[in-house]
Amino acid sequence: MGIKRLPVSIQAEVCEHMGTLMTSGFTVGDALTFLTVRWPRRAPTFTALTDAVSSGTELAQAMQAVGFAPVVATQVAWRGRMVI
Repeated sequence: MGIKRLPVSIQAEVCEHMGTLMTSGFTVGDALTFLTVRWPRRAPTFTALTDAVSSGTELAQAMQAVGFAPVVATQVAWRGRMVI
């Protein structure tokens, strides 16, 4: 089973859920694992993201590589550069 591009509406939900989970203390890997439970049919996408991030790829680059819209990946990249 290959990776199927996520619809933009799900991409938005994924980003919202990731933000909520990470604000609550989840690591990126834990959040991606949780999303696999939330969207089991999309498990190949989240597994690919987990593998890429685990091997050192930035989350935004990994998201674009699995088919997230460039605007979504760019927003994630910019958010990762912000200092709070």
